[in-house]
Amino acid sequence: MGRVLGKAIFDKILVRPAFASFFLNKLLGRINHIDDLYTLDPEVYRNLMSLKDISRSGGDIEDLALSFTATTGGYGSHVQTELVPGGADIPVTNANFFKYIAATANFKLNRETAAQSHAFLRGFHDIINVEWIRMFDARELQMVIGGEARAIDIDNLRAHTRVSGGYHDSQPIMQWFWQVLRELTPQQQGDFLKFVTSSPRQPLLGFEYMQPPICIQKVPLGEDGPSRLPSAATCMNLLKLPDYPTCDILREKLLYAISANAGFEMS
Repeated sequence: MGRVLGKAIFDKILVRPAFASFFLNKLLGRINHIDDLYTLDPEVYRNLMSLKDISRSGGDIEDLALSFTATTGGYGSHVQTELVPGGADIPVTNANFFKYIAATANFKLNRETAAQSHAFLRGFHDIINVEWIRMFDARELQMVIGGEARAIDIDNLRAHTRVSGGYHDSQPIMQWFWQVLRELTPQQQGDFLKFVTSSPRQPLLGFEYMQPPICIQKVPLGEDGPSRLPSAATCMNLLKLPDYPTCDILREKLLYAISANAGFEMS
């Protein structure tokens, strides 16, 4: 999976998943800190921070009967892991709860998923040298991986979109298409991108960096006539657009198609 993500970045192919900041920091070769735990497990983070409130209010943390251990597992089985050597016999108190918070965060962010993270990072760094991306922070790296969520730059998209199958940019239907796309809300524009490319976000540096470039292909109306819907081949960023006779029909069918969250199976 690490190689798949690395290859996608290397080939400028946007991927839909949004990664948590703590994991993006791993890709960047950076150390995670306690506050990064919130992006992995907000509930555990809030519980740890509540220990500070108990201490500030004069409460006794030792009443919680905590020890320097973490319990993991699933499907009916549970494993207790010591956060520090002999942790099962060390109670968490007002004097050492900061150490407990740090040890728990380290366990959740680093130790618990160490094997899986190491395997992913090994594959990722086979393709992407960490020095190539070290200039980014976690938020910027996510935009490189999955694009930027904002209203589409229609002029930029139009300048880098290909047409085929008999369409030409000067034809009325293509004028209608770009008019309809401009009139869509940012959410609907994102749905359009998702319909055609599988990702609702546009490339960070513009559509000239989308590989392969979006292509609009003419398809005949056939026996279905104007009731035929647009379809898409997301692996090729290809929109198959029937030659509708009016702008209103084009708008209606395009909106129906992108709101149905489907592609290959639509017809």
